Order: sequence, then C-alpha cells, then structure tokens
Amino acid sequence: GWAGTVMRFLPPVAALARAPWRATIRELKIGPNNVGDAGVAALAAADWPCLERLILTNNPLGEGAARALDAATGMPMLGELDLTNTKAPKTSLKTLRKRLGAGLRV
Repeated sequence: GWAGTVMRFLPPVAALARAPWRATIRELKIGPNNVGDAGVAALAAADWPCLERLILTNNPLGEGAARALDAATGMPMLGELDLTNTKAPKTSLKTLRKRLGAGLRV
C-alpha cells in the first residue's frame, strides 16, 4: 500500500494535492521540477496529516510560495521543510521558523 511511502516525483502538483492517498505520505520530495508558487500554494492548502518532511529544493519559488507555506495548517506533523536553492524569502516564513527552528532550511 501507500502507507509510509516516500514520494519523490509526481506531476502535476495540484493533482497530487487532491490525491486521496496523500493522507499517508510522510515525506515528499519535489525538486527540481519547476514547481512554482501556484503549485506550492496547492500543496499548502491541502491536508497532509502524516507529512513530516517536505523537500522543495531547486524550484522557482518566491513570495507566494513562502506565504502559502507559512499559512498552511494542514501539515501538523511537519518537522522539516527544505527550500534551499529557491528564491523563497526568509522574511515571509516567520511562523514556520518559530515552529520548525532548525528544521527549516532556506
């Protein structure tokens, strides 16, 4: 089954955010896949009750992605968010920085 599965790449991101099995995903690595702010906003708006690690490295992310992630409430288990090699501004990630501490990489 999908329980505990590590997903490394799935096109398109908006479809992934609607997939019924997303509730079992613990780690999601999407990078580099040209995922932009709209794709990250779709991910951030979805419920990911088991997601512990979200890796979005090497994607063209900006202010919109940063704000969407910072406002996300559907990732209660998230302990690590990797935004290295993106343009996501650190100043827009205040809530996540408080919550994740060293688990937030930008």
